[in-house]
Amino acid sequence: MNTVRIVVSAAASLMLAVIFTGSAYAADEPPALTPDGLELVKKSRLDVVYRRPGVDFAGYSKIMLDPVEVAFKKQWTRDFKRVSNNDRERIRSEVAKEFRDVFVEELEKKGGYKIVNAPAPDVLRVSAGVVELYINAPDVMSSGRSNTYALSSGEATLVAEARDSVSGSVIGRVADRERARETATMQWITRGRNRADARVIMQKWAGALREGLDEARGKAN
Repeated sequence: MNTVRIVVSAAASLMLAVIFTGSAYAADEPPALTPDGLELVKKSRLDVVYRRPGVDFAGYSKIMLDPVEVAFKKQWTRDFKRVSNNDRERIRSEVAKEFRDVFVEELEKKGGYKIVNAPAPDVLRVSAGVVELYINAPDVMSSGRSNTYALSSGEATLVAEARDSVSGSVIGRVADRERARETATMQWITRGRNRADARVIMQKWAGALREGLDEARGKAN
């Protein structure tokens, strides 16, 4: 297991603990302060957002995106035992690639933040994970044609940490659970719908990050 995977997995574990006892799933608010000194942001497009007090984001004009961690909901692996190890790994890779593509498009093309591969004083390092992923109609090879009908294509949770790329200090942490759009009646879930719904969710996450950075840097929309 490499360093990036360890960092993201640790962040995922912490943020899921916060979410499951926080505002996304219960009446109580999440803690106002994390053990490592991050403060809860009261108003956000995402379920849970923490930020280190006193950090000036104005100095960050570039983004370093670590490889994305993708983890299925444990129940999903039991519900879809027919999905092979190869198919699971392929889905993980496809989700991770789609995630990066969406974030690069939002941050670089729309936000003007240069995506880089090395630390520097003006570089914000983002480690993200798509966890608790549940796909109602996974795209797998099958000997017979099989259609799956459902109200929604699935759900997933984003967990992410923002760090100063030079010092490694965590200056932000977010988590957000999203369910794909639901229909009033059961619909045939296709590979195309899976991808389209996933992009909508990822675009919300990427947009929230860009807008948060813009606001923190005092950048006009």
